[in-house]
Amino acid sequence: MFDLPEETLKLYNASKNDFENLLNTIQQDCKKIKIDFLSKEFYAIKPKAEINDCYSFFLQFTPYLNQLIFFSNDDEVISKLKKYGFNYSSLKWMININEIESEIRRLEKIEGLLIFPEVYLSSCIIYVSSKFQLDAFENFIGNVNHNGLFTNKLYVDSINRFRRRNYNQINNSKPYKDEFEYLMNEQFDLLENKAIENGEEKSKASKFVLKTLNGNSGNINELFQFSTSGISQSSVYYELFPLLKLILKEKKYKSEEEFYENNNEANYNNKYRLYKISKVRDFFNLK
Repeated sequence: MFDLPEETLKLYNASKNDFENLLNTIQQDCKKIKIDFLSKEFYAIKPKAEINDCYSFFLQFTPYLNQLIFFSNDDEVISKLKKYGFNYSSLKWMININEIESEIRRLEKIEGLLIFPEVYLSSCIIYVSSKFQLDAFENFIGNVNHNGLFTNKLYVDSINRFRRRNYNQINNSKPYKDEFEYLMNEQFDLLENKAIENGEEKSKASKFVLKTLNGNSGNINELFQFSTSGISQSSVYYELFPLLKLILKEKKYKSEEEFYENNNEANYNNKYRLYKISKVRDFFNLK
């Protein structure tokens, strides 16, 4: 880090405190969720089930989905998810929160680099959780044609839900028609509150959700902001690569060993450092 104006320093210290609190909350919630999840019996989805039955099946898991992403190394949890039909397309998004924490702490220690740790942590979690739930939803409920494009039903469902939310807020009426509606709106409330806490318009939360559900991963780069003093942008991109590799699981970034096993890396002068910088520049949509 480097010397900061008083107001910025206050924001940074608040972010550090929120970072520690969020980690503690995750740890405590995961202990409770694991016990509850493993003790609960869910009913299995039937072959060729009707759409409402698919919704009801998925609804059983909704209270657990935000925490289940943290059990990537837990055989009991993964085994139970597989038992009910969760496959690799969704399970690949499960993460080790200790690895995410370690990378953010490492970035914080780099001289000349300023990041807000809680924003980085919550952004990683929101992104991975959204992808996990989206792929699981698609697996169990499928896709639909929307405005001439083939997309997942959760995206279309969310568009309609945001419209209903806006309508009901204007008319001061309750938007929750059923249990699934209530739980989904509860998640949107959390995201909107987080946007407001970060000084953003709450509409940014809905835009983020819809972009993510529509398969647009590029918008996450807006959340990974940083400031520098005496360190090059390229050096920051190089340092960000390990964290992004942990969460952007659809990108299949190469390890150093995999990179040098490939004989077709002329674009990077056969240098892994250039490969890492280039991939992070792509993430930020830089030429």
